[in-house]
Amino acid sequence: MSQSSSCGGCLLKGIAGFFVFLFVSIALFIMVNLAVDLRLLRADLYKSALAGSGLYDRAPELIAEQINTTSQNTTGGSQGEGNVLGNQLWAAIPPAERVAFLTAVLPKSWLQGQVDNFLDQIFGYLNGEDVPLPPRISLVEFKNNLLGPAGLAAFDRLLQNLPACTPEQAAAWQSQNSGNSANGKLTYCKLPGMDTNEFARMAQGYLARSLSQMKDEIVLGTQTEFIQAFGEIQRVLSIFRTVLYLSPIILIILLGVITLLAVRSIRSLLRWWGATFLLTGGLGTVTFIAALLLTGSLVSALMSKMEAAPGLLEIIQNIFSSVFSGATTVLAIGSGLFLFAGLGMLVFSLFFRSQPPLTPVMVAPPNYQDPFTPPPPGGGYPQI
Repeated sequence: MSQSSSCGGCLLKGIAGFFVFLFVSIALFIMVNLAVDLRLLRADLYKSALAGSGLYDRAPELIAEQINTTSQNTTGGSQGEGNVLGNQLWAAIPPAERVAFLTAVLPKSWLQGQVDNFLDQIFGYLNGEDVPLPPRISLVEFKNNLLGPAGLAAFDRLLQNLPACTPEQAAAWQSQNSGNSANGKLTYCKLPGMDTNEFARMAQGYLARSLSQMKDEIVLGTQTEFIQAFGEIQRVLSIFRTVLYLSPIILIILLGVITLLAVRSIRSLLRWWGATFLLTGGLGTVTFIAALLLTGSLVSALMSKMEAAPGLLEIIQNIFSSVFSGATTVLAIGSGLFLFAGLGMLVFSLFFRSQPPLTPVMVAPPNYQDPFTPPPPGGGYPQI
């Protein structure tokens, strides 16, 4: 009887161990997917990563580097007159002045505002929020800045820092424009006696005519196209969240099954639950560390396949690293909570003594006389 009871107890504990395995697997699944939902699918993570990477502060420098790279790659190819003159003008500007010009005409507040608004619209739609569709990029502040006093000052400074024209360049420009600078072409060198403010106004005039044909906002597709591209993703994410947030109920059920199968005292309850939580937290911590180690390799692999200016690659690498580390924060917090709870339960279980197994005791009925015991003196067995 004792051996059969012991085998039955071992079998129940083995089944309970299987449910512990299920609990740990499902808990890890929930923590990883919570990291995806609470971090990777939220615009705030990307907005903070972009701002923290220094992208907006270094945007003029990065754009200048990218233009340099593009100009070098297209040199010698088939280019129109406008591209040739544009490349010549860009090459004539000192590098520091290129960055200063772009800084003046591309306000940081406008760049960051448009990127943040775009991220809010994309992730807002994916998360089921009511956002205007399709996403739009406003050009009002950019136009006003380019055609206003800040733009005029930027063009004037740009022209002042052009290298002086050679006699041949000055003669060529004079023959093309017949001495009428107000209606002439722009130059990529500084003419003798050049009124840079006049040329700056002329440059603004060219831009004003070009920008007048542009709308005040860029509409990224149509509402139908946007829904076709992202509607199915939104529906999948909706189902994903429903399953994710119902999953903790499964964990509670599994804990109840483990308790019924293996728990016989408060001490065993603390030990079984503590070991389950500790194992979950430990594996979650291992997953978190592995994710951090793999992040560097993954980012390096992505960077090796991209062609961009070195400064831009550095910014992109910082953004990727920030996004991955932000996403794994949820996993680290969840693992830490499980570790703390499991360790606490196991330590607390030490304060409870284990109860010895119960030994069955037979209680004799009243007036019972053992037949193997001699009768008392002067009397026989009681009559039944």
